[in-house]
Amino acid sequence: MNNYGINSLAIIALMSFIIPFVSAKSFKGMIPSVALEIVAGLILGRSGFHIIRTDIPALEFLSMFGLIYLMFLSGLEVEFKEQSVSAKRFFHSPLFISTLIFVFTLSLSYLFSIFLVETFHFSTSKIYLALIFSTTSVAVVFPTLKSRLDLKKSYRQILMTSALIADLSTLFMITVFSLLKENKYGIVNFLMIFILLIATFTINKIMRFLADNRWINKIIHSIKYKNDIQVAVRGSFAILFVFLYLANKFGIELIMVSFLAGIIISKTTDMESDIIKMKLDAIGYGFFIPFFFIYQGAIAVMPSNIQNIIIIILIIVIGSFFIKIIASLPLKILFSLKDTIAGGILLSGRLSLIIAASLIGLKLGIINEEFNSAIIILAIVSSVISPTLFSIIKKQILSSHSSKIIIVGGGRIGSDVAEMFSKKQKDVVVIEKDKQACQKLEMKNISVHCGDGSNVEILDKLKPKKYDKVLLLTNDDRTNIKIAGIFEERYDITQLFARDNEPKNRKLFKENGIVPLVYTEQLLKTVEKAIDSPTVFEFLNESEKAIRQKTIENLHGKTIEEISTKYTFEIILIKRGKKWIYPKNDLLLKQSDIIIFIIDKKDEKEIQKLKF
Repeated sequence: MNNYGINSLAIIALMSFIIPFVSAKSFKGMIPSVALEIVAGLILGRSGFHIIRTDIPALEFLSMFGLIYLMFLSGLEVEFKEQSVSAKRFFHSPLFISTLIFVFTLSLSYLFSIFLVETFHFSTSKIYLALIFSTTSVAVVFPTLKSRLDLKKSYRQILMTSALIADLSTLFMITVFSLLKENKYGIVNFLMIFILLIATFTINKIMRFLADNRWINKIIHSIKYKNDIQVAVRGSFAILFVFLYLANKFGIELIMVSFLAGIIISKTTDMESDIIKMKLDAIGYGFFIPFFFIYQGAIAVMPSNIQNIIIIILIIVIGSFFIKIIASLPLKILFSLKDTIAGGILLSGRLSLIIAASLIGLKLGIINEEFNSAIIILAIVSSVISPTLFSIIKKQILSSHSSKIIIVGGGRIGSDVAEMFSKKQKDVVVIEKDKQACQKLEMKNISVHCGDGSNVEILDKLKPKKYDKVLLLTNDDRTNIKIAGIFEERYDITQLFARDNEPKNRKLFKENGIVPLVYTEQLLKTVEKAIDSPTVFEFLNESEKAIRQKTIENLHGKTIEEISTKYTFEIILIKRGKKWIYPKNDLLLKQSDIIIFIIDKKDEKEIQKLKF
């Protein structure tokens, strides 16, 4: 790379650092950073001051990899839920309504494409233009809906599913169209597409099997937490590049296979995928993705006849919004007209995929540079307007009362959590069926209702509102899920959090919209580090609580429940030989068991006097 390349690279890197601050400070975060990145590229590139050079192969490669990596991260957002739907409810299911919306979108897009081609003559394929306008953006839709817990769960589900189906379907169709256009229509090429689709889900199954294999786990565990190795990130990139190699070998579009590679990583175990996603997001949004958007702005060429391009952009923007709003009419089956229009506007948000589709069309000679520039402008405008208009139409209703924190389960953990929130002047109420525990909570001046958390008569007395937050801290996952269902169905509460007692039940938590509060493995790893590393142990004990371990001698044959009622500490894990055990109430302790427990520091001296 020559000096011009280094200079351009430095400018792009500097812009990618400055733009988020501009977005947050000047536009209050209402305009996405990516939109400003494209605008910065337009100003500094071929359409502006020519400061960023666009004729350097290394920069072109980095930009292309930024697009590939963006589609890879889009695949990470995909969540497939295997839920059975009865024939009677199928026509009201998210899958059916979302598919209907996509079919309508594709049909209307084709009619719009006929008008554009015959009027402006900037494309040789009406079908490909229809695919471009059928795209949406998971990157716009998902974050907008995830931040709106006040919306109905079914409404959010359908809009998310619609965005996902639009992205997956158009990706697949663009890939097939590209093969046909480039005369790569041999049976091997088409078979490879389906092989990769099958491989995506097969590899996922294999990874889940390996995750449960004790021998494999032992090998991975020995290196997975070493900072100088980052085996999970290496594995993610290995999968991505193997898929890219196969795509390149058989002439398949790289953006599709990178999306599939992302799906594979998204389907690893929940806890691990959260950590991996954070690391991969940091790599992508830290450099490669802003590089792509700035560079695309830089290579875009605004035509000399600016009046003509403004007319074209206005027609394309208005037409693209009109298509999605009309195509979203199936939402009226379940929701109001206002909800239907708002949903159509949100689905009009287009960003990464429409730019990718436009670039492929430019490469294939289907569209010209003028139209590609118009598409980039459409991406900027729609990514700003669609979530903003959606928020205006579906204005977030703020609660007229201060939201409560409802805690179900007032044992040791529930009591500590309630006390913590109470000290912070939060409105806390606890439901606990044990009378002694209720009395202890009352002595701490914490509002408590003594009874079963699944008893609707008790719940009605609390007068729960949809903006309240519910913490389910019983030691039984099934009970927590049952109570969560009551709060959601009876009181329309969606902010549900629960103690994660059994890792195998996480799938049920996810299906029921419950956020797990504790990952047992994560706790186990924290405790292991605390025991093995004195510095970490000291760090963990900087609060009012302390983590300690003791070897059992005199408590042999006692149950966890008996100990919990007698002592003031909370047992969090038990080590029996080489095996870690999660403490359930009916678990019998054995001689030489090592218990790991949390205790108030003020009670430590009393505990030291006791013989375990």
